[in-house]
Amino acid sequence: MYNTKGIIVEKLRKMPFEDMDKKFREHRNFHKLAAKLVDYGYVVSWLPVDDKGADIVAVHTVTSDVIKIQLKGRVTIDSEYFGKNIYMAFPKSDSEPNKNWVIVPHDELVKIYTTPENWQKNQGKSSGSVPNKIWGLIWGLVKEMSVVEPLNF
Repeated sequence: MYNTKGIIVEKLRKMPFEDMDKKFREHRNFHKLAAKLVDYGYVVSWLPVDDKGADIVAVHTVTSDVIKIQLKGRVTIDSEYFGKNIYMAFPKSDSEPNKNWVIVPHDELVKIYTTPENWQKNQGKSSGSVPNKIWGLIWGLVKEMSVVEPLNF
């Protein structure tokens, strides 16, 4: 294809999310999330080493508040994050990875996403397709505790 000056130009094409491998999806989601957090006054950095902690650190440019974020493609709670003041970033549904991302405190998510008995027994829970009955009960609470309005990428 030629542009108006006769120069050959190959138009870039968007890569469908489904065609991205898992690591590339995580990389993409980081950049999308970072771009949104900039609007809230945060400088965002990817941490190259994730040792059961944060993937991302966001520092507010005015208040210097720090948010440690674990990036997930689905709602997840796990004992490895408990008590570490970590936030979980995930979309409402892994079947719609561009819609309704929230950033919520992990330990608060534990309280609404599982029962104390289940938490004691399993020490974690993850699901890409949370039953509508459960989302109907907790999605409003998740949105309310999110530090940002649900984000669409």
